[in-house]
Amino acid sequence: MRLTGSGITVPAEPGDAIASGTLNASSNSNARSLNSEINVLGDRVALINVTINTTNPNIGGNVRVGGDYQGRGSVFNASRTFVSNDSTINANARNNGNGGRIIVWADRITQFYGYANARGGNTLGDGGFVEISGAENLTFQGNVDVGAPSGLSGTVLFDPRDINIVANGVDDAQILDGAILFEDGGTADFQISGASLEGVVGDITLQATRDINLLTPLNFTGASRTSITFSASRNFNGGQQSIAPNGRSVSISAAEVSDFSIIGASSITITADRNINTGDLELDIPNGNGTPGNINITSRNGSITTGDLEAENRIRGRGGNVFLQAAGDIAISPSQNIDTSGLFRGGNITLISTGGVININGGILNSTSEGGNAGNIILRANGNILTGEINSDIVGNGNAGNITLRSASGNIDTSSGVLSAAASNSLTASTNSGNGGVITLTTINGNINTANLDTRSESENGNSGNGGNIVLTANNGSISTGTLRSASRVSSNGNAGNGGDIVLTATNGSISTATIEAISDTVSGISSAPGDVRLTATDSIAVTGSLFADSFTESGTSGAAGEISFVAGNDIAVSGSIFFGSTSTPRGGSLTANASGDIDFSGGLESRGADVVLGNITAPGSVLLPATINTGGGNFSLTTSDTLNFTNAVSTGGGTFSLVSASGLTISNSVTTTGGDITLEGTSLLTATLDAQSFSSQGGDISLTARTGKFLLVISTVQGLLAVVLSSMQKLQLRQGKLILVVVLVMAEMSFLTLLVMWK
Repeated sequence: MRLTGSGITVPAEPGDAIASGTLNASSNSNARSLNSEINVLGDRVALINVTINTTNPNIGGNVRVGGDYQGRGSVFNASRTFVSNDSTINANARNNGNGGRIIVWADRITQFYGYANARGGNTLGDGGFVEISGAENLTFQGNVDVGAPSGLSGTVLFDPRDINIVANGVDDAQILDGAILFEDGGTADFQISGASLEGVVGDITLQATRDINLLTPLNFTGASRTSITFSASRNFNGGQQSIAPNGRSVSISAAEVSDFSIIGASSITITADRNINTGDLELDIPNGNGTPGNINITSRNGSITTGDLEAENRIRGRGGNVFLQAAGDIAISPSQNIDTSGLFRGGNITLISTGGVININGGILNSTSEGGNAGNIILRANGNILTGEINSDIVGNGNAGNITLRSASGNIDTSSGVLSAAASNSLTASTNSGNGGVITLTTINGNINTANLDTRSESENGNSGNGGNIVLTANNGSISTGTLRSASRVSSNGNAGNGGDIVLTATNGSISTATIEAISDTVSGISSAPGDVRLTATDSIAVTGSLFADSFTESGTSGAAGEISFVAGNDIAVSGSIFFGSTSTPRGGSLTANASGDIDFSGGLESRGADVVLGNITAPGSVLLPATINTGGGNFSLTTSDTLNFTNAVSTGGGTFSLVSASGLTISNSVTTTGGDITLEGTSLLTATLDAQSFSSQGGDISLTARTGKFLLVISTVQGLLAVVLSSMQKLQLRQGKLILVVVLVMAEMSFLTLLVMWK
């Protein structure tokens, strides 16, 4: 049969339904309830040079060609359906209504080259719905428009067995031979033209009962508020192609997803039962306005490997969130990054591996902000966590984000990059800075190895916020770090906030760090409290730098001091100076160290009125201290389990001084307390000068306990305070032997007297 006017030959057999010309059920009536319908049904259905119209003023009509939605309706389904490239189906709403519904279906083969339009009204209304499907085979090289000038775009559904998205023109030869044969297309896999798919106006859904194969790049243009959904029961094979959605959202679901990139989506969602392997995934907001959506990737039973994940918006808006969860490993391709930074707010980054490892492969995780709060970064894995640089810091008066890493059975290693949750106003030299974030690293059964960790709050010429806490816990493992900074600092004029706490705990392991800084520091202004520093290890503790945990101001008032605590099952060593206490009264604060091994603080003790307590619970063996110790009014206490030759000169400035040795005790230098008590205890005592005198108040008490052996004591005091000294001598204790007092009076013009006490 030859169609008049087109010259195209069409086979005619029983069950064929062929439409050509015009099928019009449209209306100009404004009746809102009018919903016209046209059906073209048969075993083999063809639309050839036909216009089908169910357009109405306030609602689009229904058109069914070859069957109903997904072949499930009550109407007769075609085995083959063909729509020529000069055929048009219209189901539009002209004025105020929603677009209509168009179904093109075949149980076996559908070939669509025409036009399908289900647009919403010009004044009001959303786009309609179009399905073009062949249960076994589909060729699509047509055009579909479900847009809405004044509403939301509609949806276009492709629902065959397999989908191949190919370059345009693959099946052109089938319509160039002058005949349209229902056998055209054979039994090959479905072919959807990439160019035709790019031209669809509206939401797109490609749904395959087996595979979706991307064999050509996709570069969408036009409306950007729509979505693209790929759904395959088996695999989505990206073919190393790229998808450029132009601001559309993209969703992909399959048993396995692989080999593609997405550049310029408003949001990306990928879900698979097994492995997911992608290239770069990048979100984009046209003109930089607003907030991008999120990147969500979930592998229920497999692993995830990606390239760059970009959800940043540094121009005018906020960063989106990135969420990855896998039963297996999560890996970012080497030197690739995850970025959720935003001008007004950074987005969150969350990576969860319930049964594998997380490997960032030298990449960078960024969630920074220059005008608001940074985002939080969370990594949780059953196995090892390996990262490079992680940044959740801010510039300005917002708050830095928190960084949390947790491994259930592996190690955490961030040694190839800095972890920063710092707050700074370095780009705006006269404004305040916000608060630093919190860094928390935890292993249940593994080691922690990091480079520098930074949670400080710093201002150049304004008030600084609080430093964030740094908490590292290695259960059944050791901790090794670079420099740890949780300070609050003002480099010129302004008030400093509180320093953050630094807490490191290594159960069945050791701790090794570089410099530790938890101060509250300003040049001119008020400084607040420094952070506490608490290091606890079953084995040794080593700080290969200085330790700063004081409240300091050059011209102003400083706050209450913090606490430094060392607890080690072996040695404790700090190679640099330890700065602690406060420049103002009341000073407070303390340095406490308990070690089953040795203590080495010979690098320096710079106390600003804080107490020094060494071995009050667990007495160390040998103790190395600086040659001169001045506690500035703080107390000094040392308990040791070995013979102690105390060669250091001590001045407490009113604080008490106590030495207790399990063996012999020798004091080789002077101890001056300026009115503070002095307590000495050992199996034998040999002392140099002990000076507990005070020029302004009563001198301190001196208590001596010699369990065995002998002691020699020389006490100096200012002339006229002899009674005070004698009162102090009432506290002398001997557990054996007898006490012989020898008082040597010097010339009256001399300014001191010497009291020699010897027992033998």
